[in-house]
Amino acid sequence: MLKENHFLKGSHLLQGLVLMLVLVSASCQRYATAWVPGPVQIHGAHTFFLIAGEGLEKDRQIIYQTLSKQLSDSYFFSVTDGTLSGVYLDFHENGVWVRNEKNALSRSEMYLQIDIVDWRIKTEAMDPVLKQGPRYVGIVGLTVTLINRDGDIVLDEKPYIAQAVAADTSEVETVRARAAVLAVAQFVNDIRPTPRQTKVFWDESDKSLKKILAMAQTGELKKASRLLRQRWHENYKNQAVIYNFAVIRDLIGDPQEALFLLDSLPPNYAMQDIIGYKETLKDRLDDKKQKE
Repeated sequence: MLKENHFLKGSHLLQGLVLMLVLVSASCQRYATAWVPGPVQIHGAHTFFLIAGEGLEKDRQIIYQTLSKQLSDSYFFSVTDGTLSGVYLDFHENGVWVRNEKNALSRSEMYLQIDIVDWRIKTEAMDPVLKQGPRYVGIVGLTVTLINRDGDIVLDEKPYIAQAVAADTSEVETVRARAAVLAVAQFVNDIRPTPRQTKVFWDESDKSLKKILAMAQTGELKKASRLLRQRWHENYKNQAVIYNFAVIRDLIGDPQEALFLLDSLPPNYAMQDIIGYKETLKDRLDDKKQKE
């Protein structure tokens, strides 16, 4: 009986070793492009639902068109025009309520409101020494508010101010629009991530994920993330889906969801040093909190 028990224990140990070898053999080290977050932490969000802000309609349209172009040109982002949706932000002492919300945002979306607080032209008199002038200075001041899907305030009316100069009267009509381009660019630069090559391990044990991992490998992180989220919803027990989805959420700048996904893997999952990977994600989250 004792010998049989030793045999069974040895058999279970052998099975576990074989499983580990299979998982490790299915892993593959690659290099992929990660999105290193900008100064403002948006946690992997890349679509902004634009809410109507303060300011004259014609001036706001200049801001919105400028924003749409700059976000589209950045590759990372897109904007949904919700200025006529009736959605608005209702601030209170403990935070903000999103009013008239019809559809809940996904994790990749945020509410964005831009208020125009300054929109003017300042005339500077001729310089008597240099014999130059007068100059016409366009001044644009904006405040930007970002709210995530959970109602957390990511940016709380942060100011962005810019100026542009018109050398003569023929440029006066466009000088504020040029200043608006500069003010919007300050905001876009705050949220724009920086691409960086980094080493990753994929779990290639599920061959049906091959095309999705190839997308992520070539930098199509948004599409790969969307497809893996769909696969995860279809089968939340598929370990290869969970692990690869976590890696992509990490690459896209969302270590919080990546950590949540890794925590759902069983203890015997042996793709790589999961414990070490999770500690790295926790450290990254702590760094984000300190910056915020």
